[in-house]
Amino acid sequence: MKRKPSLLAYSCFVLALTTLLTAHANNQPPTAASAANQSAPIPMDQLGAVAGKQYQGDGLSVIATADGASLRCAFQRLEGQVTREGLWLSSTADNNSGERFRVMAMAVGRAEEFGVRRQSEAATPLWEGDWWMNAAGNSESGVALRFPPQSKTLQVHGSVSVNDQSVRFIRPGLTEEYTVSVDGVRQDFVILEKPGGASVPASRLASSLAPPAQGELRVELSVTGAKVERAADGARLVLDGSERKLAYNRLRVTDATGRELPARMEVPDKSEISLAVLVDDAAAIYPVRIDPTFSDANWVSLGGIPGADNTVFAAAVDASGNLYVGGVFTVVGDVIASGIAKWNGSTWSTLGSGMNGTVFALAVSGNDVYAGGSFT
Repeated sequence: MKRKPSLLAYSCFVLALTTLLTAHANNQPPTAASAANQSAPIPMDQLGAVAGKQYQGDGLSVIATADGASLRCAFQRLEGQVTREGLWLSSTADNNSGERFRVMAMAVGRAEEFGVRRQSEAATPLWEGDWWMNAAGNSESGVALRFPPQSKTLQVHGSVSVNDQSVRFIRPGLTEEYTVSVDGVRQDFVILEKPGGASVPASRLASSLAPPAQGELRVELSVTGAKVERAADGARLVLDGSERKLAYNRLRVTDATGRELPARMEVPDKSEISLAVLVDDAAAIYPVRIDPTFSDANWVSLGGIPGADNTVFAAAVDASGNLYVGGVFTVVGDVIASGIAKWNGSTWSTLGSGMNGTVFALAVSGNDVYAGGSFT
């Protein structure tokens, strides 16, 4: 028995399609209001964001628990548990269900001049107090991580708070905030106060004008349960057991005014269990927010061959984690598809013989996909 859409959802969708079809029948471009902006071209890297606005199922959830919170992101086959030790993620892909891993902030400080990192037995505190001495390295391997003398080691344990659809893991000096979307599990690092030492723009670090031992904001990250690889757009995590590949990217850094700050990820030479985020914060007003995202490596690349050969106008997702796109195209990725196609997390496929015209709107209810546009 097919699930039927609610009367309100169905009525809104019919109204949107009627508006679109009428406009195109009269050779009029659809307005921004028609079909809730479904007729605006959608860049491939924004498909998840657009589709997620329509999604109302339980595949994306943040639920408070007795000791913290649980996260679910069905679209990226990831689940998470947040406790006083921070976030642990588990892969729920078919061949590696339950495999745990995490990326955790371990120190905050400044990169040294010319990007050279001196190693020392302990980090030099940049804030008042001596709680940094309780910090440890990789909690499972027992290996103590070393950080530059200008960095401040963070406590391993903190407190957890849940606010609607976000979770915060709070430690002195830094707060990690976790949210879920169609695009993955986002891990924000919020630094409330500027670390000690005047920051210097990256462009001046090699200059004689730059004071010694001062540089960009640097957040050191420890990785457990996976190996880190360099990637052009961030970093890639390879899970220890199954070798499933996950992207850790979509890096964006903003200050308190919303200004976007230049930033990059760095994987140290010969290291497979650590990485760092470097930020040019010379002109930043704190707090500063750093927000990379975990997602399946295939999802980010959408099969390795980006984009469609023409415009995508609509995107929608179902409860099983499938993404549907509609528009005016004949090829998506490496698959021939006429106007409509499905991405299941690893491959593209066509829906029947496709459409003989343009798809301007999509909606999903249960196992049913509804399409509207100028086709016969």
